[in-house]
Amino acid sequence: MTEKEEMLFNVQKYRFALIDIAMYLDSHKNDKEAMETFKKYGKDYLEAKKAYVDKFGPLMHSDLIGESKWTWTDAPWPWEV
Repeated sequence: MTEKEEMLFNVQKYRFALIDIAMYLDSHKNDKEAMETFKKYGKDYLEAKKAYVDKFGPLMHSDLIGESKWTWTDAPWPWEV
């Protein structure tokens, strides 16, 4: 696995965990342990995503908010790799 693939996998696994825990919290809103886990994975997700975006470019259009230049189309599209 390349560094890029590994970093993207980390973003994806934390995002998956957040979605899964969020669905659980929808029906167990008072579960403090689940909420702490959600916060932990949220922090991990943001860190992994920032690291990926800083090194390889945006994953979503919103990653360019605050940037001075539109770089969305600079990297190869997934089907071009």
